[in-house]
Amino acid sequence: MEQRNLKKDQEEARTLPPIVSSARKLTDTEIAEGSSPGVVTYLRYPNGTDALVRVDNQGNLISESPYSIFQAISCGPDTEPCPRAPNHHQLVARCAEIAIEEQRFPIGQLGTLRNPRRKLWERLSNYRQSIQDHQDQTIKKLDELLQLIYQHPLKESAIDTINRHIRLGVSDEELVNIAYNLAQNGDLCIISKEQDEEPPEPQIICSMGLVDPNQAYAPQPAPNNR
Repeated sequence: MEQRNLKKDQEEARTLPPIVSSARKLTDTEIAEGSSPGVVTYLRYPNGTDALVRVDNQGNLISESPYSIFQAISCGPDTEPCPRAPNHHQLVARCAEIAIEEQRFPIGQLGTLRNPRRKLWERLSNYRQSIQDHQDQTIKKLDELLQLIYQHPLKESAIDTINRHIRLGVSDEELVNIAYNLAQNGDLCIISKEQDEEPPEPQIICSMGLVDPNQAYAPQPAPNNR
């Protein structure tokens, strides 16, 4: 087997244009071990932050862990590429959507289980699920509150008010009205200009399709670069 020049391969990789894509077939062993066909997309934000996202063929998130993703896409230097799946670029777009959503609502931003913000969100969320499709006005209030609390931290005065009423044993419905009135008066959350701005869109650097070995696809045209 011809010895490949790793340094040359790396230099050639750096000269590839954005949105370059390829695909390889999963092996029978990978399928047997539970690896799902789909797409991996590598993205970069304007501030230099990188993101890796892997989805299955239906666009469901599989992983955002670089370690797990690199393990999933690893292959030998002589692995033959194969045609991409017909929905490859739609799945790449889905990866970008997931990355942008993660920027907008970072995981864990509600805090620990003891955090007043987390307590309030969990209680309102559980109440929202318990009333289901009844009490339309209450559901509307709850949906507005849940979105507001998820996106923005509570003010100190709101934390004191909410904690005091929770200790007094107010009902869920009463807690909704208390939080809603605070929100209507601008006293519930700290809303900064930066939080209201849309997160920057990442640039798609490249993508790799992981194709079912039992499927054969015709070559797909590349998307138009915008």
